[in-house]
Amino acid sequence: MSCLDSMINKLSPLGIYNLSEGSIVYAELAAFSVGLDILRENLDILLRESFIATAEDFGIEIPERLVGNVRDDLLLSKRRKMLSERLSLNVTDFTPVGFEKMMRLLGVSGKIEEYPQTQRIVVNLSNEEYTEAQREWIVSQVKALLPAHLVSDVAFSGFNWKESDALANTFAEIDSKAYIWNDIDYLV
Repeated sequence: MSCLDSMINKLSPLGIYNLSEGSIVYAELAAFSVGLDILRENLDILLRESFIATAEDFGIEIPERLVGNVRDDLLLSKRRKMLSERLSLNVTDFTPVGFEKMMRLLGVSGKIEEYPQTQRIVVNLSNEEYTEAQREWIVSQVKALLPAHLVSDVAFSGFNWKESDALANTFAEIDSKAYIWNDIDYLV
């Protein structure tokens, strides 16, 4: 119901105003209702965008900027789920199960390997293919989420010796590129 209809319905029982179309009171109410309809529409948008479960635009984008990158490449439902999980992190999530939860909220799946003797965690994402930009983003997010006292590595080790041998590169050709292991991880 528009604001005009609402005002007419509320004033009609009084019987003291001429509310028929063309009357001065009707014209005044119509003018007020234009502004009120704009206000109502903006309030509806604000209410929708105030909750992750119903947000469609800036209500998703602003929290995503606070916790990482805007993921407009994903479906809205996936973005909502990831954001809800990201905002649900608490101090009890710094366990292997919690780290898996963190990976899900980044939208990636992998295996988390612990090496307690060296206080090292390796996040192995070798089963998926990612672009270099996606890999850099994932590494930055993992570094931001994991505890600072732990040394962590993110492995995209899709390296396959058979594929490498099939290229028939000589050792001199490979060595001339001066790759370090981290570079090789990003290449494959």
